[in-house]
Amino acid sequence: MKLSEFKPSSEQKQNTGAKEQEQKVEDLYNTYKDMNSTELMQELLKNVQKSKQDGTFDFSKLTKSVEQILPYLSQEQKNSIMTILNQLK
Repeated sequence: MKLSEFKPSSEQKQNTGAKEQEQKVEDLYNTYKDMNSTELMQELLKNVQKSKQDGTFDFSKLTKSVEQILPYLSQEQKNSIMTILNQLK
């Protein structure tokens, strides 16, 4: 038997990566699921402030991500997200 037969295939690596990502999403969901909108906003602002302090906050990247989801939102949701973006500048 060759050593290469013991290495995970790229498909197995992708599955592992997908499972890890799924677990991260589930963990985040569980962290925030019971928070009300005020608590969520406070948490968001806290995380943005931390990202600004450590130099990892990228407003243009955030804006581009938001622009990608805008077509799927109602007008009310669009207004809310734009208000939030303006607060994060």
